[in-house]
Amino acid sequence: MGVPKASFNHNHMLKKTLLFALVSFGLVWTYYWYVRGIKLLLAEEDVQTLQPYASFAVRLPEKTAAGPRWESATPLPVELTAAEAVTLGSSIYVIGGLDAFGRSVAAVRAFDVLHNSWSDRAPLPKPLQNVAAAAYGGRIYVFGGFAGLTDVPSNSVYIYEASTDSWSSGRKMPQATGAAAAVTVGDAIHVLGGFSQGQSSDMHYIYDPALNSWRQADALISGRDRSAVLNHDGLIYVFGGRQGSVLYPIADTAIYSPGNDSWDDFPHMPVKRANGGVAEVNGQAYLFCGETATTVIGQVDALDFENRSWSQALPMPTPRQGCAVASYGGRIFVIGGGRKPVLSVSSLNEVFVP
Repeated sequence: MGVPKASFNHNHMLKKTLLFALVSFGLVWTYYWYVRGIKLLLAEEDVQTLQPYASFAVRLPEKTAAGPRWESATPLPVELTAAEAVTLGSSIYVIGGLDAFGRSVAAVRAFDVLHNSWSDRAPLPKPLQNVAAAAYGGRIYVFGGFAGLTDVPSNSVYIYEASTDSWSSGRKMPQATGAAAAVTVGDAIHVLGGFSQGQSSDMHYIYDPALNSWRQADALISGRDRSAVLNHDGLIYVFGGRQGSVLYPIADTAIYSPGNDSWDDFPHMPVKRANGGVAEVNGQAYLFCGETATTVIGQVDALDFENRSWSQALPMPTPRQGCAVASYGGRIFVIGGGRKPVLSVSSLNEVFVP
């Protein structure tokens, strides 16, 4: 005698419901574990406790005999990756980025270094992630970036006026790009590399804030996006990046001389690093964060400019990629970014004291 039809249908529906519940649980668990970096089965030994960051007055504390250390500052109000950080006055502005659902955001938040607190600022005119940004003349200039979920590059130039908490538009970039790097040298801002026209770009344009105009400069030695950039003594240092995709991070370091409009090679970084950040304190550059196709980077590399040599500094408490990095008062703030490659987010605000 066969199984009654009603009983068969009931069992079939029960199996489908159970399968749906298991798949849904797996997706939710993966989202919280991978994208948001929440350790759902955290072992006791995995927990790290950092010294709390103390807000400080005008006179900054001197380097202590205890040596380099990491501190924990007030976290971002939201979880982000692929945001950009710029220091203006005694605040660090965190601009745009990707949220936990992979959406570009327009939000701008300012971290008051002296009071260890966050506040909202006027948002970007449109949501963007992986922008390039630099400060000049008391303003913040934001170049390009990706708009939306499809990584469509932008040619926008947005100018932030802190005194009025408002944005205006500058002359559009000659070429739309996202994940470029920007740095101020003298009276100009250099915008370098990025992802444009379906590939990593070697573009190098110079923006004149006074004239609101662009001119072309000597192209990068090789195309790259998601690089870190620094101005040291009037020379531009471009660190790493990737070529084409997360599968191809690079370790090259190149130096540009504005006076000669030319590039030179430099000793490579100790590790290949894309989606990282850099800041200079006490005459040394420190590189943080980064990713390969399978891992994120916690190693901190220190560059001695005078000796053209690399060494390792105190590792990051939480390895990440896509961090926003900026310095103030002898401290370096490493903000947001993901604990896993590609799309993952956090609200971390960890402070490196060399």
